[in-house]
Amino acid sequence: PARENLQSLIEVRGIAWRTNGSGARQLIGSVVNRSERCLQWARIEFLLYDVAGFPIAAASDSLIYFPAGQEWQFGVAVFQRNVVSASAPVIACDLGRLEVGAELNSSPEAIPLVAP
Repeated sequence: PARENLQSLIEVRGIAWRTNGSGARQLIGSVVNRSERCLQWARIEFLLYDVAGFPIAAASDSLIYFPAGQEWQFGVAVFQRNVVSASAPVIACDLGRLEVGAELNSSPEAIPLVAP
């Protein structure tokens, strides 16, 4: 499908940082499959930045079998201690690839790390 169509078929919600009890950090949120077909696979990926704004790593989560109308709760582990922000996500699936920065905060700016 065209990029415009893919934007209406995949919805990203509620991206945030979470730190668990042992101090491990994750980017969490959900992706909704608004298409009328079951996706064989889906992946969400973020670029990770240091304090100087340099990309130092990428991190992702993936799902095999994503039925139509379902919501996927993702959790992307961030192991690098010097990461202070993340890019808007890129979603890839068997329908194509979508950069969803504009849909998150009405700008493609990085998602800052919020201290717990």
